[in-house]
Amino acid sequence: MKSKTKAFSSERVYTNRLIVERLRASDFKFFRNITGDPIVWKYFKEYRQKQLKEYFLEEIVEKQSPYNLSLVIRKNDETPIGILSMYFLESGVWLVEYALLEIYRSHGYMTELIEYICTRSEEFLLTFRANTTAINELLFEVPNDNTKSSKLISKISQKLGLHCDISMTSFYNCFKSKTGWTWYRIKL
Repeated sequence: MKSKTKAFSSERVYTNRLIVERLRASDFKFFRNITGDPIVWKYFKEYRQKQLKEYFLEEIVEKQSPYNLSLVIRKNDETPIGILSMYFLESGVWLVEYALLEIYRSHGYMTELIEYICTRSEEFLLTFRANTTAINELLFEVPNDNTKSSKLISKISQKLGLHCDISMTSFYNCFKSKTGWTWYRIKL
């Protein structure tokens, strides 16, 4: 299979402890590791529908666009520790999904990154050449048994003084509500 590669070399965001950039074909080994994590595997079932490498190249690397950000989260020493996906829904509204390798959970990395996005959203979107320069809402769909993510989202909205809506049903008709999942909407 021949794969096209996209060059996004200047698209890097730096936080205090992290580097965030687009996933590239060369990140496949890390992607295989994170999708093999039992917690990540549990929630991201779509990875099982195709061969993993084919899925990674065709559905993640090649489908990146100004409307679809598939990012790798690295520590400052370049060690990959997680992934962040953001999907543009409508003007100013982005759906966010993330995962960290188990050994990097509960160290404040996702808090640092999501706070960065909330407080520097324009810079974040401009860095990745997104289709818009505004984030008005971040949406998260969280399994009810993932209490750490629920607490993380609530903590960030409280710390930054942002309004957070919580619902058992989707805020947007384009998504079907699933039993056992909760929607969170942070308004920036």
